[in-house]
Amino acid sequence: MSDAALIKLATLELHELTVEAKLILLKELEKRKIDLTKPADHQQEHHNTVINFKQVEKHIIQYISEQKLKNESDAYILGGLLERGIEENTAVDIIKSFPVYLEEQKNNMSQTILTGTLQFVSGLAIIELPLRKDTQLAVIIIGYSLIILGSFRIFHGFLNKKKINKMMKNQLN
Repeated sequence: MSDAALIKLATLELHELTVEAKLILLKELEKRKIDLTKPADHQQEHHNTVINFKQVEKHIIQYISEQKLKNESDAYILGGLLERGIEENTAVDIIKSFPVYLEEQKNNMSQTILTGTLQFVSGLAIIELPLRKDTQLAVIIIGYSLIILGSFRIFHGFLNKKKINKMMKNQLN
């Protein structure tokens, strides 16, 4: 682990560690001559940079999402990102920006549910029209297609919104 990751663990997530892990952490801090009571250049807090998640590789977002669903700590996720070759400052920024990403995704899922509902209702309206099967079959097919596609969009939106809410809840804990 880098010095910054150790400092973060010692200052932000110490309460999550077992007694044995705390002792190991304290020995490692002492071994590296890191004094948490004195600010040092390498201990300064990294600046807050909001990450554009359109530029983050999908497998990284998927990894973070999976770990958040498992309620893993940010320190654990940081370690996983470092193992994947992401620079530490970038990894910290990604983790700090993840709640913003989750909020955006939650809004996207609300939009998906809304458009799915509109498709579904439009399909219902079309099939309720007095249409003749022999001359207006294409319109009838479009109506049923809208019902099916709308149903899938609604279902997709609700499932993903539920996952996002769980990740956001775990973020607060």
